[in-house]
Amino acid sequence: MTQRSDRPIVGRRPVIEALNKELQACSEGPVSVLLGGLAGSGRRRLVAQFLERLREDEMLPTVVRVHFEPGDDGVRTLLRFFGAAIQGLARSEAFDTDPCESLEEAAAASDDDQVAEWLRDTAANITALRDHSGNDSFQIKLPRRNPWSSLLYTFDVLGPRCNWIVDLHDIGAATSPGFWTFLSALLGRARSRNWKMMFLAAPGTNHYGEKPGDEKPGPSVFLHSLFGEAQVVDCPALTADDLGELLAETYRPNDFPDGLAKHLHEVSLGHPETLHEVLDALEEDETITWDDDGFHLSSLDDVDLEVLVPIANEEDDDEGADEPMAEGRVAPKLLEQVLYLAAVEGRNFTASLIRTWLDAGEDEVDDALDAMPQLVEEDRYHEALGTWTYRFRYDFYRQWYVNNPPEGFHQKAQEEVAAELARILLQSYAPAALEYVPRAARLYTDAGDSRGARNLLALAMSAERPELCDFAIEITERFSDSPFPPGLVRYLYCSTADRSVNGQDLERARKAVNRARAWAERQDDASTQAYLELLDCRILLREGKGDEARARGESAVTTLLDLGDSTRAGETLNQLAMIALGAGDAKAVETYLRKAKKASNIPPVQSHTLYIEGILKKRGRNLAAAAEAFARSAELATEAGNLLLSLEAMLNQSECSLMVGRAKEVAPTLERALEMSRALRTPPRERAAARLLCQAEAARGNGEAAYEMARHALELGRELAAAGGQGGPGSEAVDLYHCGMFAAMAGKTDEALNYLKGAEQACQDSDASNLLPEVLFHQGQLALVTEDLSGAQSLLERGLSLVQQAGDRNRELRFLEQLGTVLSATGDHSGAANRFKEAADRALGPQAKEFRKSLRKRIADEQKRARAEG
Repeated sequence: MTQRSDRPIVGRRPVIEALNKELQACSEGPVSVLLGGLAGSGRRRLVAQFLERLREDEMLPTVVRVHFEPGDDGVRTLLRFFGAAIQGLARSEAFDTDPCESLEEAAAASDDDQVAEWLRDTAANITALRDHSGNDSFQIKLPRRNPWSSLLYTFDVLGPRCNWIVDLHDIGAATSPGFWTFLSALLGRARSRNWKMMFLAAPGTNHYGEKPGDEKPGPSVFLHSLFGEAQVVDCPALTADDLGELLAETYRPNDFPDGLAKHLHEVSLGHPETLHEVLDALEEDETITWDDDGFHLSSLDDVDLEVLVPIANEEDDDEGADEPMAEGRVAPKLLEQVLYLAAVEGRNFTASLIRTWLDAGEDEVDDALDAMPQLVEEDRYHEALGTWTYRFRYDFYRQWYVNNPPEGFHQKAQEEVAAELARILLQSYAPAALEYVPRAARLYTDAGDSRGARNLLALAMSAERPELCDFAIEITERFSDSPFPPGLVRYLYCSTADRSVNGQDLERARKAVNRARAWAERQDDASTQAYLELLDCRILLREGKGDEARARGESAVTTLLDLGDSTRAGETLNQLAMIALGAGDAKAVETYLRKAKKASNIPPVQSHTLYIEGILKKRGRNLAAAAEAFARSAELATEAGNLLLSLEAMLNQSECSLMVGRAKEVAPTLERALEMSRALRTPPRERAAARLLCQAEAARGNGEAAYEMARHALELGRELAAAGGQGGPGSEAVDLYHCGMFAAMAGKTDEALNYLKGAEQACQDSDASNLLPEVLFHQGQLALVTEDLSGAQSLLERGLSLVQQAGDRNRELRFLEQLGTVLSATGDHSGAANRFKEAADRALGPQAKEFRKSLRKRIADEQKRARAEG
């Protein structure tokens, strides 16, 4: 049958002519064109056709084609552009003289050794690519220092020597501040030096919910600043006449019925990608066929989405579908739910994300997807995450399932589903793979939460590596006359300083802050100077100068509030609350938090405010309220893209919930926290999550899962101790105790005894004296189960002595009651009655009324047995 390359491009001739007109205009200087249209509108193929026409007319300039993808970090963006530039130069026939010769001559004439080295490196890359045989992969060598500057000096030499097209496809997905700094400088030099250069920018999908008029740094603001006066060329939807032309040219000869083009237009809405997918599907299911007489259509009625989109559970629609499920078959309801959730996520989707949302078994979702090859197919295995990504075979399949939710889901709930999927993506996958950040942002946008999507843009931009930020700052200093977009240079200085303060040694932190302060003073930027006072405050804290830090923070708050910078004022007030928390000044903490809430209610600030509030309530033993504060903090921190804070809040929420008996409710949160800690590569937090999760699993009655999770925590603790991190005998004692306790719950008595004996020794080797009575108590219980009554009595007597010495009345009651049980089993009913009486005498207060009542009954029973035997 036909291939897409067999189908002519229709309805695009006016667009190609418009592009050609703009290219001719660049003979007088650089021009900028914004190519409209979303993903699938045929922009990439249209540009390829435009370039092919130029090639046929022998008018092809030097072309630098860069195709950005959502989730590209700064390094990948750099590699894309640098590679495209070298490839364009190596293939170009637009130069009068060899560009390598020009670069070598410029290098020889340069007084700057660094610039000369950059130019020679570029020439070497071009030569190496030209000489490459193509039998194996070719790797371009990046310059040792600042590849972005290297490219700018290369353009300085070669920019005036030929015509250029710089094709920036889906540039709206580019979040690298370094790239935008470079592009600003390149555009500025092209304009100031009148290069014959056409910038062809296709923004594509707005992944981060940016709106017109946004002022915060981001692709939309940068695009508007750099290309605000660009000529806009749209890719209009195809008309029914266009489709008729395509059908006539592609399927020759044919006996298609009248109205097919109109029918296809109604199905595809003139969207080129959807049209091609529908034609592929029509050929695949033999609605369109071919024989010696030409092409035929089975029926016009078959050109309908109700017919074209396969049913999820086709086999189950046959007779006998109401019979009990055979082994290996998947319930139709689950298939529909899986497809709906997958469709909400996108054309490509993650199996484990759906499994988490449905709280399904490990293989249930995979089995469901494997049962639907007519609809979905495996995409790739993500090594970093250990999970499969799938994709819908056609995007119109996905759209159909979005529009037709199964029972239990309805259109009104789609926004809620999208928001929850976004939160799971961020917590479980985004820490390990940046590609999931724009996916989550798009889901927030679909959920109507543009602020949530916008917050994730800050997360994506903050993924820029420190050295790339340094390279960008160097460009702003070398090429200071460039048209840098508003907020970009400030972002570079502030983000670099913030990252240095929070992650580098003090000397580097001070250097970064001082560099940013010098820039802010030159710009007379009072808001940035006040923000740098907050960073000074953090440096002073790291130096142990709490009073000075507090004074500096107070000064920063006053300035920021006077300037109307409520967001940074809120951040500073949160920092002051943390200082007061460290000093044990609860009243000051409450005051700062109250001011922070008043100053700013945006998620990045409020999530931190609620986290501190949770800590304060936790210290005050108001655990239920603390859990609620931590839960809300985790939700807002996730929305804000502050994943470390989200993880800390989730762990604290879980701990508080466990202490108030809400273990079953919090288990799913802990499962997500465990995934998140792995993705963030933070073993201490992973161990904390595992410790809490084993207790939650036990509360759910799943002893086997609790035991496995306790063992995982033990292994992590030993790895941390071996690496010189957190760990040691005291920490290991807790993990061994959990292993023993939950091994017993899983029915593994021998393993439980071994772990508890190990815990006893670890307690004795450390300062974990408070844990030792618990270890002895559970050893005593196991001895009782195995009918080692003398051993049980000895262990419980030892534990009782320890809790009595510590004055721990609650645990003393447990030991006395258990000792009474053991003595009764040995036949010492008089001794048992005495132990029960001791417990009853010590059980004071109205809350122990029922306990005393049960003890009195047991005392009477034991005394009766003692008299009977006497």
